[in-house]
Amino acid sequence: MKSTSKYRLNCPICKAGVNLDQGNAQCVSGHHFTMKHGVVQLLTPEFKEKLEAFLNAFEHYRKPYMDKVNPYKFMDLPFVDFDQGLWNLRQLDLKLVNKYKRKCGEALDLGAWTGWLSNRLVNMGFNVTAVDYFIHPLDGLGAHHYFKNSWLSVQIDMNDLSSLTQNFDLIVVNRSIQYFAHLEETIKQLKTMLNPGGVLLITGVTYLKNPGALINKLNDIGFNFEQKYTTPFKIADFKGYLDANDLEVLKKLNVKLSYYPGLKYKSQLGHFLSNKPFYYYGYYEKE
Repeated sequence: MKSTSKYRLNCPICKAGVNLDQGNAQCVSGHHFTMKHGVVQLLTPEFKEKLEAFLNAFEHYRKPYMDKVNPYKFMDLPFVDFDQGLWNLRQLDLKLVNKYKRKCGEALDLGAWTGWLSNRLVNMGFNVTAVDYFIHPLDGLGAHHYFKNSWLSVQIDMNDLSSLTQNFDLIVVNRSIQYFAHLEETIKQLKTMLNPGGVLLITGVTYLKNPGALINKLNDIGFNFEQKYTTPFKIADFKGYLDANDLEVLKKLNVKLSYYPGLKYKSQLGHFLSNKPFYYYGYYEKE
């Protein structure tokens, strides 16, 4: 990893500044933070223990998927010929980024997963901070090794963004909005992290009028996961879906919701069939 001294982070323990220097992370008060797969693990000891127990189980759960992954195709993401249902949606996400970015500067990729969007943002001229829980080299932030571009990858508690002290010209909530335990507080905080003229773009705002079937499915997955791995399926008290109240929260915070281009008519099926999703994205620009 190249030098990342231009990035500013705070210690999650004491809130002092963190210095990054060629693989070392230490706050000015002396708290050390490990790096794994080239990712800064900016976590309190308590949350790190909890998260690692979950990730050890989750990586085993995801192994059948990871066994099929060809990381040498990562450079082409999202323009690939596999998992096309997943990556076609992310092609739409990329079009939205190109449409709404106002200036190249600092970008935050929140819920970055493998860093596919971080890679594209660097190509656009952004300095990128990529954040997620997941750091596996095939299924998380550790995949940055397979890209030619460089960015800062940080593992943090996604429900506590106080370690990110830098302001950004573009923040993308990358198909992860349903995993915030406190949606209103998080969106308010993200808005304060924008530079004047900065853009908050929320992709994957997928809403079901009646989420009952999805709730039952998530409960079944969670029950089976916990029975098999004896560790909680959730590392935070998130719902894993969006309901009507969540949409109202976004609107109250002046986040404009629009149908995805090309999915408007498909989304409108949700008015008639409660098991069909509405495909929205959210947009906010700071004056």
